[in-house]
Amino acid sequence: MKSKTTDALALGNALHLALEEGHRQQEWSLDFVGKLFLKEYRRIIEDEEVYVTWPKMKKQEAEGLEMLELFTYGIETGKISAKPHAVEKEFKLPFEDEIVVVGKIDRIDFDGDEYIVTDYKSGAREPDPWFLDHDLQFTTYAWAGYELFGKLPKELRWHHLRNGKQLVTHRTMDDIERLHTMLHNALDMNRQGIRYRVFHSQVCNWCEFKGPVCDNKELETQLVTQREELLRVS
Repeated sequence: MKSKTTDALALGNALHLALEEGHRQQEWSLDFVGKLFLKEYRRIIEDEEVYVTWPKMKKQEAEGLEMLELFTYGIETGKISAKPHAVEKEFKLPFEDEIVVVGKIDRIDFDGDEYIVTDYKSGAREPDPWFLDHDLQFTTYAWAGYELFGKLPKELRWHHLRNGKQLVTHRTMDDIERLHTMLHNALDMNRQGIRYRVFHSQVCNWCEFKGPVCDNKELETQLVTQREELLRVS
C-alpha cells in the first residue's frame, strides 16, 4: 500500500534522488546535488499536490540543503566515500511462489571482501537500539544482500542525514528465518481472510499510516483496551 505523499516524504525522496545522482557524477558536487534537491522537492510538492505551508516549505528546503552540506563535509574529510559500490540497488525476493518482496538499498560499500549496507534517514528522530536491532526493513536488506552476494553484510548502517551519525546494527541468518516465518504467517492469515494489525508503541510511532490515515480505528481501540487489561493483570 502506498500512502499519500506528505511534506516529510517529499523531503526524504528529494534528498535520496540528489544523493543517488550525486554519486553517479564523475566528481561529487555540492552545487549539483543542492540544485537537484530543490528542483525535485518542488516538483513533488506540485505534481503530487502535497499540502505544506509556504514557511514550512522554505524551512524544509533549508534543512535539506544543510543535510547535503553536512554529507559533503563527510566526503571532504574522508568519512564518507564519494564512490560507493552501488546506490539505489534494486532487489526482488520471491517468497513461497506467492509474493515478491521488492525494494531498493540506498547504498552498498565494500570493505575488502566484506560489504556494508547503508540506509539514509532524514527524519528528526533516531531509533533506540532495540528498534534498530529489530527493524524489519534492515532485516530485509540483509536478506537481499545475502541473495546478491552470497553472504550477510558486515554491518548495516542507519545514516542520519541531519547530524551525520551512522548507527550500526547487524543481522544473522536466524533473524532472516524469523522474517520468513512472519511472512509465511501473514500469507496464511491473508488466505483465511484474517485481518490483524500489530499493536506496539514503537511500531505505531514510526508507521507512515499513523493518525488519520490508519483505516481500522475499531481494531485499534480493541487492541489498546486489551493491552491496558494485560498491563493491569501483570
